[in-house]
Amino acid sequence: MARKPKHPFPLEGEPWGRTDRPWGQQASDLSNRTEVPFNLARDYVILTYLLTAGDTRPLIDLLQTGDAPGPQVLKYVAAMIGLPHENKLNMSLPYKLVVKGQDGRKAKDGELLWRDELLSSKMEAKMAEGERYKNVPDDIANELDGLIGRETIRKAYDGRHKKPKGN
Repeated sequence: MARKPKHPFPLEGEPWGRTDRPWGQQASDLSNRTEVPFNLARDYVILTYLLTAGDTRPLIDLLQTGDAPGPQVLKYVAAMIGLPHENKLNMSLPYKLVVKGQDGRKAKDGELLWRDELLSSKMEAKMAEGERYKNVPDDIANELDGLIGRETIRKAYDGRHKKPKGN
């Protein structure tokens, strides 16, 4: 049987206002009852929402105000975002945070984009010196001791220099 979609109540007011949002009220109540500073109570509430329900709204509200959570929250968030094979700081995490593109595709690796930009620039420079397009990827691959293949180098260049359609 399929679950009914959850529609939370609309939230109004200031993000992390002490009376406007449930997590602000919770942190304020905790701070008043235990005489703990509001920032520590706020971090506790954020961790509670993240680790018991996988709810990121309190964290997002805080980040939207321009403030940052404390170091403990940052460590948990980093562990929740980290790859499965990475050391999760010896934490037992019931949820993970996943970054995806708007269309649901996996996020691209930034270093691959940078690598392609460097390879394309290197190829452009060699071609400016008069070398032929079909020989340059082999030359660069040889310079890099075969660590990167000629097709990767060619695709990096072609990706930045797309041919007009119809040619």
